[in-house]
Amino acid sequence: MFELASDDIAAYMPAKELEKHLGKEVKVLGYLITTKPVHTIKNETMYFHTFIDAAGDWLDTVFFPQVANYSNVNGKGFYSMKGKVVEEFGVYSVEVNYCKRIGIKDRVQKANELMSKDKSYQQILVERP
Repeated sequence: MFELASDDIAAYMPAKELEKHLGKEVKVLGYLITTKPVHTIKNETMYFHTFIDAAGDWLDTVFFPQVANYSNVNGKGFYSMKGKVVEEFGVYSVEVNYCKRIGIKDRVQKANELMSKDKSYQQILVERP
């Protein structure tokens, strides 16, 4: 599924490597699975979002109110995120300070990628009207 993301997935850290980068800034890519909104003591909304990464591993994130207010996590899709790796009760997550939804490759772009990787691969391109 991640080969459809319109970004280079190799540029992102896999979720299973988060523990090696505790306290450091990382860049991760995830596909949104679920969201849990929580109200802070100041009645501001923050979010716990769970994603899967390209390897199919869980990626837990925290969006504090100052980030949640300008991050547009609004439904299923691929999200590019930057943030600090934290650990609580043996679970590693990312405290996100930047998040951007990324698109999906179009049919022609994906077909060209497949053909450039394997010259013998026969692909029929159908242009949409």
